[in-house]
Amino acid sequence: RLGRVGRNQTRKSGDKFLIVSSVPRFNSLLMRAEKHATKEERDRHKSELLQVMQFLFIQEECMHIKLEKTFSEPQTYDAEDHHPCVTRCSFCTNDYLLHPISRKNLIHTLNDLFVNGATAPEQAVKAIFSAKAYIWSHLTDVQMKDIKLETAHAILLQLIA
Repeated sequence: RLGRVGRNQTRKSGDKFLIVSSVPRFNSLLMRAEKHATKEERDRHKSELLQVMQFLFIQEECMHIKLEKTFSEPQTYDAEDHHPCVTRCSFCTNDYLLHPISRKNLIHTLNDLFVNGATAPEQAVKAIFSAKAYIWSHLTDVQMKDIKLETAHAILLQLIA
């Protein structure tokens, strides 16, 4: 549920805000940025797109603290005044975590994919998903069922960000 803080006083604690994205969606946003008339506008839109991606996909701290840092006045922001939510965001609850990957095996998979030069991002997603048994070789069969095509999109979007 979106809206201004405190608007929905009947909010249940189980409500969630879900971010759904994909490599084709990123591509369409990037192509939209390329349509701007001047180079300055194109560069600004691409830079802003990458900032949003980093904000959403590279989770290094509580999302609420991240929001405070991003939208507070730099001169008045005091980290001691802002504390992690502990139970309200995906960082604090570890809901965003993907199963750990083998970095070496992911790099090997992508090197094989790009050996002949650039490729379509959708092909990279398919390559990651096709190599899931290799990239996540440490997972049990039960855990491997968690690895879906969306997981490959998430990995690639994190790499882009």
